[in-house]
Amino acid sequence: MLKLKLDFNSALSEFLGRLPSGSIATQELDLVYNGRSYRLTAVSRGKTHRLALRDEWGEACPGFEVVCIGDRLVPEEGEESIDLGDRSRLDLTSLHLYLEGRSLGWLQIVPEMPRLTPAEKDFAFEQRRAWQTLYQMRTCPPLEVLRQGSEEAEEHISACPSCKELLSSEKGDEAWADLARKLASNLPSPRTPPVRPGQIWTLRNDLEGWDAVGLYPRTPLVLVLSMIGGIQVAPVCPETSLAGERDVLLGEGFGFAESWNRFTLPPSSLRECLRTIENARLQEVLKQADETLPESTTDLRRAFENLERHAADTFEKRALAWDIAHTSKEIKRLDLSHWKNTFLETLRALFPVPSVGEAAVAADDTRSIPLQFFRSPLHQIEHCRASLTDLRSGREGVHVTGKLLLPEGVIPSLLYGWIKQADGDDVEATRADMAEHYFSLDFPGLENLDEKDLRLAAVCYGG
Repeated sequence: MLKLKLDFNSALSEFLGRLPSGSIATQELDLVYNGRSYRLTAVSRGKTHRLALRDEWGEACPGFEVVCIGDRLVPEEGEESIDLGDRSRLDLTSLHLYLEGRSLGWLQIVPEMPRLTPAEKDFAFEQRRAWQTLYQMRTCPPLEVLRQGSEEAEEHISACPSCKELLSSEKGDEAWADLARKLASNLPSPRTPPVRPGQIWTLRNDLEGWDAVGLYPRTPLVLVLSMIGGIQVAPVCPETSLAGERDVLLGEGFGFAESWNRFTLPPSSLRECLRTIENARLQEVLKQADETLPESTTDLRRAFENLERHAADTFEKRALAWDIAHTSKEIKRLDLSHWKNTFLETLRALFPVPSVGEAAVAADDTRSIPLQFFRSPLHQIEHCRASLTDLRSGREGVHVTGKLLLPEGVIPSLLYGWIKQADGDDVEATRADMAEHYFSLDFPGLENLDEKDLRLAAVCYGG
């Protein structure tokens, strides 16, 4: 079994160390594990300590154990807490927590909250419930995938208490079927009209699948914002208690639009249109999209924004890979039955290194590099070039700026840059910004960059 991370052990030691000896006192520590909320409670009774772990419903967690200097401690019969023994003989830094035999090595400590009114406590509880639900909705596979018994499913079940609990329930199938029927009854019949701003769409199911780290990203609902340079969308979150300053409520059970989290899709990625929102709401989303997102003030909000940005980035890339692999006449169809390949591996397959002829450059052109350009709906890859205006190295990495030399009238939808390293793994740009044909790329952590190792691929949906 793996021991807890040092930072948590230190915090646990400090947490228990604050309990006074010789009196009765209680300390509580809020935790998050695999998207679920827990509360660790320590009670000092004279010279002894007792420790209990409860879930978000306030119930004692069965299978909670403490290992202290090799001794395995469990609650005594009829007790919900574990007796840690004489405090004076207890090495607080040697405690390790386990739940159902698994080390709680992924515990995250939630900072102490200020004193709250009953109404504030109810809202905070609702937010944590909403976060847990959304985390499962975005990263856990459907029940039929769990029941396939694949290696990926088994690994996920072993690490996910929610999925393990679902499968262990004899009524799991019925519970999920009832939930699906209830949700379906509240939604209008799906349609596939021409795509227009203001519509809420589902995405195609085959964009879902296991990734390289054991998660199963699930497609969100998306709100169409514009049709310029592809279909610009924002994810729709159903949990309204998680809404923040730049989020816009959509009403009628659809939650809110994440105006700060825009991404671009090809038409082939859309599946069914569920409804069209009022123009006033759409205009508010577009207005908020132009505003700067304020810095998150809570760990829960930061976790929510990171989760949703990851979902947007994942499906923007998967939609691109699917569209090229299934429509391009020049590329052999990729095996996209799973999504375990990193996006860089997919990029290398979609955009191989240009031949000498394709990469040819005039003798006086010393600051340009090959650019591979995928244009939809022509579904073909063209070989162009990009001129470099600046390539700068610094303490924060390498920053590249330049201009895409594309055919007249073509505005790119997406740009990807990566570095081909002969003696190591390829490196993808963590940030790619564009303003029409001008671009900038960031490669943090790199000390230098040779221009000949830089690869660029641009995509234009719709022209």
